[in-house]
Amino acid sequence: MKYIGYFSSVLSDKGVPLLATVTVYLISTATKATIYTTPGATSEKDNPFQTDSLGRFQFFAECGQYDIEISGAGITNFKIENVFMDLPYSWLDLVCADGEVVTDGGEVVFHSSF
Repeated sequence: MKYIGYFSSVLSDKGVPLLATVTVYLISTATKATIYTTPGATSEKDNPFQTDSLGRFQFFAECGQYDIEISGAGITNFKIENVFMDLPYSWLDLVCADGEVVTDGGEVVFHSSF
């Protein structure tokens, strides 16, 4: 199974890093997703978790769609919805389907519901 990384940061409108709580949900649910600290999924990551001192955060998860909620002191809570975790390199390198590479006679095949 392939796990895809998500990397971002939480900054104020003036570009100042913010300490925030990040919660990752299965898309359109209140169910917390299982996330990991590495692409090999060797260690589960707490969910929710905190940004670092520079406001940065990262996690790895199975190919799929997620909602990412950002909250904390002095932060207006917001949710990044419909985050599609797939295509970690380029269209030609990898396409995920249930966490696996999809090929047809050696060619990468992509099926999308978008």
